[in-house]
Amino acid sequence: MIIHVDCNNYYVSCERIFRPHLCNKPVVVVTNNENGGGVILALSKEAKRLGLKRGTPVYKVKELLETNEVTVFPTNFILYNDISSRVMSIVRESGLVLHIEKYSIDEFFGTLPVEDPKEAEAMAREVCRRITKATDIPVSCGCAATYTLAKVATWFVKHYPYPGVCVITEANREKALGLLPVQDVWGIGRQHFKKLEYIGVRTALDFIRLKESRVQSLMTVVGAKTRRELCGISCIDISVLPQKKSICTSRSFSAMITDKVDLKEAVANFTACCARKLRAQKSHCQSMTVFILTNSHREDLPQYWSSDSLCLKIPTSDTIELTRMAIQIFDQIFKEGYMYKKAGVIVSDIIPDNAVQQDLFDTTDRSRQQRIMKAMDHVNNKYGADKVRLLVQGLENNRWKIKGINDLRCFTTNINHILQLK
Repeated sequence: MIIHVDCNNYYVSCERIFRPHLCNKPVVVVTNNENGGGVILALSKEAKRLGLKRGTPVYKVKELLETNEVTVFPTNFILYNDISSRVMSIVRESGLVLHIEKYSIDEFFGTLPVEDPKEAEAMAREVCRRITKATDIPVSCGCAATYTLAKVATWFVKHYPYPGVCVITEANREKALGLLPVQDVWGIGRQHFKKLEYIGVRTALDFIRLKESRVQSLMTVVGAKTRRELCGISCIDISVLPQKKSICTSRSFSAMITDKVDLKEAVANFTACCARKLRAQKSHCQSMTVFILTNSHREDLPQYWSSDSLCLKIPTSDTIELTRMAIQIFDQIFKEGYMYKKAGVIVSDIIPDNAVQQDLFDTTDRSRQQRIMKAMDHVNNKYGADKVRLLVQGLENNRWKIKGINDLRCFTTNINHILQLK
C-alpha cells in the first residue's frame, strides 16, 4: 500500500520548534529582502482565519499583522532543508516504509509492506508518531492503493477531523471522491479545471465517470493517468513523480567565497541546473528563490544570510530567462565584506508545460526561446553537460573562478548554427 506523508504548515512548524510559545498563535513566514518587504510564503491556521493568504505582499496587510499581533519570520531555507533531511532520516531508520521518494521539502511517498487497511493505518500512525516525537513537526498521512489516492487521503486529514491518518480503500473510495473538489486533485491544474468546470465536472467522482477518451482529449495522457489512479489502477512510476512542487539546487563551497562575480557564477550554474530539470520533466516554474549564507560554524567571522523571491507573469523553463531573474535577486541580497559558504536556487509553483496561460501583452518570442533551449539540450546531451552554457556561468563549469563576467550572452561561437540542429 502507498503511503503519503505531508508536514503540516511546514515553514511555520519549523519556526515553532524553537518557539513553542507560538503554538496556537498566528504566525507567517515571508520572503525577506534588504528593504524589509516581501510576500507571505507560509502561514499557520490561526493566521488563515484572519483572512491572510499565501502570496500576499506584506505591505498590503501590515496593519492587519500589527493589529492581530501576528508573528512574522523571514524565510530560513537552511533550517527548513536541515529539518527536512532529519525527517527523511527518521523514516528511513524506522524500517517501516520502503521505496521512499521525496516529493518536496515537506512531503514524501513510500510503500508499506502490508495490504490490510488496519495494519497500514497502524504503521502509518507509528511513522507519524516517530516524526513528531523526534522533530515536533506535526504531519498528516494518507494511505491508498495508488499515489494519487494517497494524496487524496492526506487531503481529507487536512480538511476533515481525521486523527492524523486516513486510509482510502475500495469500499470508501467513491464516497471520498464525491466529497473532493476536482480542482484539489493532484495533477489537475487551473487550466484543466476550467475545462472540466465548463462541462459540469465538480468533484473527483464526476471526473472518473467521464470516459477515458474524453479525459485524454481534454487533458492529454497525463489526465488519463490521473483518472486511472483515482480508479485505483496504479500507473505512476515512483521514481518519476510528476509535477514536483519545487526543485532546489544548492551547494556548500569547498572554500569560502568573497568575490561577487564568483558567487554570481555559482548562482547562475544552480539556476541552469534547475532549468534543465524543469525541461526534463516537461514543466515550467512560476516563482524562484535565491539564498546565500556564510559559515555559521565560524563564530570568529561576521555572519550573514539572506534570501528573496520573485514571481513570473508567464511560467517558464528557459535558462536565459530564469538566470536573468536569479541574478536580479542575487544583486538585491548580496552584501560585500562577508565570506560565503553556501548558495542555492529554488524554483517552485511548478506546472506542466502544456498548461501555461499566455499573456496577450507578452513581447518575448517564446517559440524562438524554446528552439534555443532545445538546441542547447541537444548539444549538451550529445557532447557533455554544459558544453553550451551562458557566459555568466563561467568558462570552467562549477569552479566559479572566472572574473569579470556579468552578462547573459550564450557561450557559443555560432548560435544560429546550433539552432538549426533542433
